[in-house]
Order: sequence, then structure tokens, then C-alpha cells
Amino acid sequence: MSQIGNRTNLMAIDAVLRAVPRTPRGYADAALETAVISRRVARAAGDLSAFLQEAGADVAQL
Repeated sequence: MSQIGNRTNLMAIDAVLRAVPRTPRGYADAALETAVISRRVARAAGDLSAFLQEAGADVAQL
């Protein structure tokens, strides 16, 4: 899960940097957007990990 989250973060960072205007303000905006995306990806990876653990526990009880 951690590797998937890391790769997704890198892809998101790459996409943001490719789309950013080449100005100082553009880079500042890109940094803020990258931080937002990174937090979302980390939260989603944590949610998925918790879901998989819960699902595994449910299966083990069968």
C-alpha cells in the first residue's frame, strides 16, 4: 500500500509540475496543490488499508 501511495504521489507531482506556468507564482501554486494532492492520496491509502484489514478480519471469521 505504501508503494502504491508513493508512486501515486510522484505521478501527481509530475502532473502538477507539467501543468504549472513557468513563473514564481506558478511554482508557489503548484507547491500548494501538490501538498493537497499528497494529503488526499495518503488519506485514501490509509482508508484502503483499513478497509482491507477489516475485510481480512471478516473473512477470517467465516
